[in-house]
Amino acid sequence: MRPRPDAYDLIAGRYDSVVARTRLCLDAIDRRMNGEAVGNQALTTIGTKDLREKMSKPERANALRASIRHYTHLAHHVDGAGATETFSRHDAVFILCGAAAAVWDAAGRALALQELSKQSPLPDKQP
Repeated sequence: MRPRPDAYDLIAGRYDSVVARTRLCLDAIDRRMNGEAVGNQALTTIGTKDLREKMSKPERANALRASIRHYTHLAHHVDGAGATETFSRHDAVFILCGAAAAVWDAAGRALALQELSKQSPLPDKQP
């Protein structure tokens, strides 16, 4: 079995590219699910102990996805001196695994919402 073209960067040692492509994937999910605003809210909430302890499971998943996206932010920008961040194989695999989990979770939640919308509403009670 041949690796998918997306896997070539990881195999070839282009780890910065792996992290950058992962960021694009997470950006696509955020745009589709209005996730950037939700993720930013989750990151704000996670910073406050009282609010963090009250977070629901979906809110925690949003915080994880936002944290992974935040980590990949460095792949698309330079620092004050104009230097780019360099990522190792360890970094690339770490982010790739985290992003895969975030995509899996987002897809599962999207399917669940789709199934809920297909269900017919309960009939009105007749007096």
